[in-house]
Amino acid sequence: MALSDWTAGLIFVALAYLISWTIWWGLASWAPRNDWLQKLSFSLGTCGPAAAAIIMRLWVTKEGFSEAGLSLKASWFMYGLAIVLGYLLNRLALFFFSIDTQKIEVHWPRLAGLALPVFLLLALGEELGWRSYLLTKWLGTGKAAAYFCVGIVWALWHLPLILQGKIAAGKVKFAEPKTMALYAFYVVLSSVVLGEAYFLSGRCLAVPVFIHALANAFPYFPATRSYPKVGRFQ
Repeated sequence: MALSDWTAGLIFVALAYLISWTIWWGLASWAPRNDWLQKLSFSLGTCGPAAAAIIMRLWVTKEGFSEAGLSLKASWFMYGLAIVLGYLLNRLALFFFSIDTQKIEVHWPRLAGLALPVFLLLALGEELGWRSYLLTKWLGTGKAAAYFCVGIVWALWHLPLILQGKIAAGKVKFAEPKTMALYAFYVVLSSVVLGEAYFLSGRCLAVPVFIHALANAFPYFPATRSYPKVGRFQ
């Protein structure tokens, strides 16, 4: 008996949580003071959604990757738009979470040569699951509902990182209820932006991956002005 798209999506969510949370809690607990293992734990766990999507496509629904969006075939306009949208999400994160970029030292050649490719790989590790698989499975509920549901699932998926203090910026305490609520709002909004970009590009996964990578890199792009103390939690 074939699984419904909604059921396949739920199984995927369970797998993504199981893989990522096991890695984050497991490695983090095993060697809490080993900085290298902590970084490895973060990186491997971030790729949990991709691993879950691969398992679903190869062994559960057996649909393969023909419709996974694994192509660079998007217009130059969409790639240009990806830069703009990534930058805007970047600025929005700065505004919401009061990132003090002036205290972050950036070695730009190193960032361009190593960090940016890492950001792209980590973004692919998420987007192969959230947009390429889950969003398309839940699209039958309607775009708005699918964006919202994927956004909530995506936000809650970050919970171990929040509780471990690995999603942090300056004095911001993400584990505080009001900050977690704002973070969930930001992630749901990002779900809408990335989802729309994915469909506008003709389901080219490279576009939301690029946006996601730029948005994740927000502490490394200095702000151009001081933001007012509105909606900021410290």
